[in-house]
Formats: sequence, C-alpha cells, structure tokens
Amino acid sequence: MIELLVVIGIIGLIASITLASLRDSREKGKAANAGGTARNLRLATELYYANMGFYPPDVNRGWDPGFTHPLPFNPDTG
Repeated sequence: MIELLVVIGIIGLIASITLASLRDSREKGKAANAGGTARNLRLATELYYANMGFYPPDVNRGWDPGFTHPLPFNPDTG
C-alpha cells in the first residue's frame, strides 16, 4: 500500500512539472503569434501604400489619411 502511495506521489510530481512547462510554452506561443500578426499587418500596410500611394484610411473615423475627404475617396480623380 505504501509503495502505491509513493508511485502516485511521484506521478503527481511529474504531472505538475509537465503542466507548468506546458503553460510557459502556451504563453510563448501566444507571444509568437502576436508578433507574426503584427508583422503581417505591417507588410499589408506597406503593400497598400505601394499600390495606392497613401496609407489605408482611418475607417473608424471615416476620413482619408490627410483627413480632408470623407470616404469613399479615389486619389486618382481627386
């Protein structure tokens, strides 16, 4: 009976160590995912600028980057 309790204790110790390391890995994964998303957003913004000649409009405010024309605004027609 004592041997069984010792084995259960050892298994519990190993499980707690494993779960602690998995929690750290999850947090590192979330941080890496956020960094990748930020890089993708930056790249998408730069591609938009390369194609359109100005940065994306601030859609929340409904104005173009210069805050002079309400959306929709076509820079080719003025």
